Amino acid sequence: MKFFEMSIMEDKNYAKAYSGLADCYAFIGNYMIADSKEAFMNAVKYARKAIELDPMLGEHTLLWELFWAHITWILMRQRRK
Repeated sequence: MKFFEMSIMEDKNYAKAYSGLADCYAFIGNYMIADSKEAFMNAVKYARKAIELDPMLGEHTLLWELFWAHITWILMRQRRK
């Protein structure tokens, strides 16, 4: 994560760095390394920024698909409880 953050400090318009940071937060939330809600909120924030900077970047599509698949899984799991 530090390398993505350093890249963003060097170039605030580097979409791939925001996308990478979004991936990191999604991973952290998925594996509950930190508070899942906060991690996913950060993942969304950085993914949106990446898309804003470069809507054609392919990493965004995969990230959003994985994110929504995970959210759907969480909601289904909560409904079963």
